[in-house]
Amino acid sequence: TTPSVDDDNDGVDNDSDNKGKNCKKFKVISYNIRGLRNDNKVNMIIRKCKQIIKADPLAIIGLQETHYDDKDIKTLSFKWKNNMVYSNGTTHQCGVILLFGETWKIIEKQWDNEGRICTAVLEYNEKLYSFTNIYAPCDHDLSFFEKVYENMAEVIIKYKDTNPMLLGD
Repeated sequence: TTPSVDDDNDGVDNDSDNKGKNCKKFKVISYNIRGLRNDNKVNMIIRKCKQIIKADPLAIIGLQETHYDDKDIKTLSFKWKNNMVYSNGTTHQCGVILLFGETWKIIEKQWDNEGRICTAVLEYNEKLYSFTNIYAPCDHDLSFFEKVYENMAEVIIKYKDTNPMLLGD
């Protein structure tokens, strides 16, 4: 997905016809990585994500199924050296992370305790975006999706001018 940012802050997406020069596009990427318990895989994912952020400082990267606990997240944070929001699962299941660069100003972070939902409300050029990264249960439990909807609705109510985006698996 490639959303746009209204850089001249006039409320108009000047790039709707790809001719605008004041509107920046940015990447929103979602990866189910099926576990980051292997150091080589961690280093490969971090290297790839850093390349993405270097090429597009506004890029947002959502990772699902990290299988991380609190100890692991400290190691990842040290290696990443940029901003992130996360919700840890266990070393065998769940875990979601949003990775993003220093270009964004963090307004608010939210997460659940099951490793299934994390949200970042971010600002760039006085415009708000909310990114919610999910790892949905395989049983298609409707209560999970109701929780996601309620979470996103609360953010939209609190930050009326936000541009909400949902990532995940």
